[in-house]
Amino acid sequence: MRKIPKCWTSLKAVLVSTQSLLQVHQQLPACYYSKLTFASDVGSGKPDRSKRKKKSSNQKSSLSEVDSSQVTDATRSEPKGSQFWMINMHKRLMESVYLPPVKKSYPRYSEDFLQSLSTLDLMSQARNIQHVDKETMKVITALWRRLDSMTMEEMITVADIFYMNQVPNPWYTTALISYITEMFDLLYMTPHQLTRFTMHVACHAHSPPYLQIALEQRLAETLDEFNINQVCVCCHLFFFGRTRIKSATLLDRIGQKLLDEFDTVKNWYLPMIMKTFRLSNYVKVSFYKSLGDLIVKTDYFSQYRTVGQMMHFAFAFASVRVTHPDLFLYLLRQCLRPQFKRRFKDIPKIIWACGTLVTNDREHLNLVHMILKKTRFQKEDMQRYPDNLADLLMGLAFLGIYPPTLLDWLFEPSMVKALTGLKKEREKFLQLQFLDNSLRIECPKYTGNRLSEAYRDVVSAKLSKFRPEIDTQLRKSINPAVSALRDAVGSECVACDFILPHVKSADILLCFDRETREFIPPATVQWDGKNSPGLSNSRDKEKLQHIVIVLLSRPQTSFDGKLLGLVHTKLRQLRCLGFKVITIPAEEALLYTIQDRMSTQQALMSHVQEVIQTV
Repeated sequence: MRKIPKCWTSLKAVLVSTQSLLQVHQQLPACYYSKLTFASDVGSGKPDRSKRKKKSSNQKSSLSEVDSSQVTDATRSEPKGSQFWMINMHKRLMESVYLPPVKKSYPRYSEDFLQSLSTLDLMSQARNIQHVDKETMKVITALWRRLDSMTMEEMITVADIFYMNQVPNPWYTTALISYITEMFDLLYMTPHQLTRFTMHVACHAHSPPYLQIALEQRLAETLDEFNINQVCVCCHLFFFGRTRIKSATLLDRIGQKLLDEFDTVKNWYLPMIMKTFRLSNYVKVSFYKSLGDLIVKTDYFSQYRTVGQMMHFAFAFASVRVTHPDLFLYLLRQCLRPQFKRRFKDIPKIIWACGTLVTNDREHLNLVHMILKKTRFQKEDMQRYPDNLADLLMGLAFLGIYPPTLLDWLFEPSMVKALTGLKKEREKFLQLQFLDNSLRIECPKYTGNRLSEAYRDVVSAKLSKFRPEIDTQLRKSINPAVSALRDAVGSECVACDFILPHVKSADILLCFDRETREFIPPATVQWDGKNSPGLSNSRDKEKLQHIVIVLLSRPQTSFDGKLLGLVHTKLRQLRCLGFKVITIPAEEALLYTIQDRMSTQQALMSHVQEVIQTV
């Protein structure tokens, strides 16, 4: 247990006065408050952890008992500005919480009067607060000044009351978070209390970094006391605060708990935990395979009413690079349910996930075409979310689908201007170049809008930071392979570059003369948007065979060994341009970094010989 300091700073001494807070409230915009931090009050003297734990666990006399008569009252007020799902989540958490009855409010409050009230009476007064003014601020101040004498249930219930009344109250919530953060090691919270507190931290949008660490540790220590729905809500805090769960052991335990208690998890909570797994980069193939099997077997998505609820599953599987064809087949079928609401923002993420994981069986592709046909694409939505349109078309391109109408909209000057003007974290320059070049390779008869020469120059300039020499330094298998091949066929006969300029991964290019049966230097290396390198006439096409050696790496494949959408599309386009393509599995390519050059040369030339014997 942490050593307790000899004295604790008083809450009254360190928190700003009521008058000062009112001045801040009057002078600053509301958005400022989410960034305010207060020192925490922990009273004086030496708190006794065992006493605190006993007090909290035995406090059922007032606030932790379920009073069915209060359930309707507890959920009577909805925060109108909050997200609907957050409102519903809070309502469900409050179903087992007793609220003190509403009592008569007073036009004026004196400090002596407020001090004479019990904590429950103060909470009753708080239930009347619908906005913050000079008088109601006195009630709020009286409550946070009592934090050290309140039970854990009382502290959190006060925050619940303000949330239900839709009262922006950074003063109490900040004081509560600061207090609990400071005293965390000495406080006991039931799983239900910790879950509610976690939600308030998430809504507050600001918490000390230590609190995230402490919550993760407490969750690891007491995970067996939680049910899976409470774990899902707690996980939401980590996602909402863009904080990864760092413990691989805890992620494993949460994953196993989800599988064990899958039949009890509420459908509205499950997407929360999927978002946390994605953010925390939790990759365990057996877990995702088992989860996908359970979802399909139990017809789990039949509980949902919107495509957006299912989108998080597709996005999570694609983000962690784990394939599950049966799950995606089931998901795509569910997207076609007539009663489903299909938002433009959700469909692109699902299609992008399908393309990234290359779910390109005939039935998958048929369903994708049907979804495109049934979804009403409005130009206004695309202008509002142009990056979603780019993601949608990227996913479709990975699957070899090029819808002319959507592509025509994408390359309209106004849409291109919007895409090139996005913030850095949403940039789509790579996507614009990829789709523009892909059309020239795979859809030569397309006649709609294209990227103009001016914008091609803008895009190329933006992407100039991607250079093949940097890629070859990062992907350690390429340089040993290039050196081994140059020893075998001559330095001038081996080139290494972005063969397709819109795919920023370097490959090795060889040129074989069918007549002389010798390797010759490639005339050009990078595709110029018209012909394959060096193939300027039909005579060259008959005489020369260009061979591309693609050394795969782990990031280019899923964790179960399947090609991902980008590299899959690159191979398809190289073949479309007439290249012979040799793909070296990631496992073999990795050996090139540790074995001697002669062994690498023999391995590579054996692949090359198989190709040139057939040309």
